Amino acid sequence: GQIAIQAAHRRQGAVVFLSGREPSEVIVANMICGLAEVVAQHLKAGSLGVEALSRVVAASERLSSTSLHFWSMTDDSWETSHSKSTPGLANQIGREHLARLLVVDDIDTLLEEPILTVLPRLRQWCRAAQFTLVATVPEELVMEQGHLLPVVRREVDVALRLSRDDQFDQSSPRAGEADLHVLRDRTGPIDEIVLAFQGHYRRFAAFLYG
Repeated sequence: GQIAIQAAHRRQGAVVFLSGREPSEVIVANMICGLAEVVAQHLKAGSLGVEALSRVVAASERLSSTSLHFWSMTDDSWETSHSKSTPGLANQIGREHLARLLVVDDIDTLLEEPILTVLPRLRQWCRAAQFTLVATVPEELVMEQGHLLPVVRREVDVALRLSRDDQFDQSSPRAGEADLHVLRDRTGPIDEIVLAFQGHYRRFAAFLYG
């Protein structure tokens, strides 16, 4: 979600965020929490103070001012309105919104074939259609023993892995931190970046030093 927001602010064209699991209203609410810095539970419960509510309004206006569009597999109109293939869907969305960037959360839920089988065709389609595709996929489908599978390294331009120690160990001394691993970058070096995980705001943030 944060990638889609940043891209929508920086790009002149439209950006489409597509979710395989979460409803559009949940996606939007999570984005507003991060932009407005309001606790997600408070927004959901409707227990915001005047100041927090004003930040929510400003964040909503900021979000609506971008050319960011949302679709979800769980939306009522999904079955009748959209192609089941990711290229077919993206072409349809591109025509509707003049979009050239598609951010897909849980892309494996939208594919009728395994992601490793589809990757080469997705890359060919992106080149032919001049579309940029950013997608999340479960780690176990594209990695083995901590390394990207060969077909993934061959087909993707950039591969990132996001991990949190406290996701599985609540007593971890690194609670509230996350590691962003740059596993593959066709035009640059690999690296590891430490981020702050602000789960109550539904976002990750860079640490500020000094």
